[in-house]
Amino acid sequence: MKASAVLTLTARSGGPVPQPDFEIYGDALLNVFGLQAMSPTRASVGEWDGRDGTMLTTQPGDANIAGSGASERCDLTLGASGSYGNQGQYEWWAVDFLFPSNGWHELPMSPANAQPWYFQLAGIEFHNSASGSGQANVQTIVYPPTGSDPGRNTGMYCTLSYGNQNAPDKEETKIRAAPMPTDWWIRHVCECKWSSASDGVYRLWEGASLLAEYLGPNLYPGQSVYLKLPNYHTAFGKSQSVVYGRVARGKTRHDVEG
Repeated sequence: MKASAVLTLTARSGGPVPQPDFEIYGDALLNVFGLQAMSPTRASVGEWDGRDGTMLTTQPGDANIAGSGASERCDLTLGASGSYGNQGQYEWWAVDFLFPSNGWHELPMSPANAQPWYFQLAGIEFHNSASGSGQANVQTIVYPPTGSDPGRNTGMYCTLSYGNQNAPDKEETKIRAAPMPTDWWIRHVCECKWSSASDGVYRLWEGASLLAEYLGPNLYPGQSVYLKLPNYHTAFGKSQSVVYGRVARGKTRHDVEG
């Protein structure tokens, strides 16, 4: 394990040294993020694929956690701040996450034309600052690998919600086919200009691939967003685990990726 949450970065080929505004290793996330879980024991620190991380695990029955209702939750939350996620602010983020083979389960096929519609939040989530109904502004959602009818999503999607919190407009882009890879770190990098107006920007990359691009509003009027690292899903009778690693925020992509 690394002793410090601070990563010392060096310049590439004589270029500028990355200067993130915020950066933390996966084994120190619990020192900074709040935990929304049935028990503190649902979060554990370890090493996966040669890198440190914090594994978030739900057990059957982990419902009614921080407004989850019947769904099950074990999330890390950074909390709202004047330093990010506010109207007019521009920033880059990088979040590393992994689906562990000893804890990750693909969701069962959703029933045809009926509830529940199985879903799983994992990866980057930017949650709106006000409580109430509606969707978080940005979510990465994993659906079952097989759809019960043509109207069911499968695989991983990036979704964006805006407008009226109680009846939001929504856009979504499929960013990965099912099933999810296990024991392999995924790094999602996003470029954000937060706005409830038409000048908003949200772009999501994995490596050199632009996965999703939304140009337009990405906040609810009068609200900000805060970062969550979720393990939040429809109850399906099994435990579920997602691992999170390094998290960074900066003014440029170079600052967060190095």
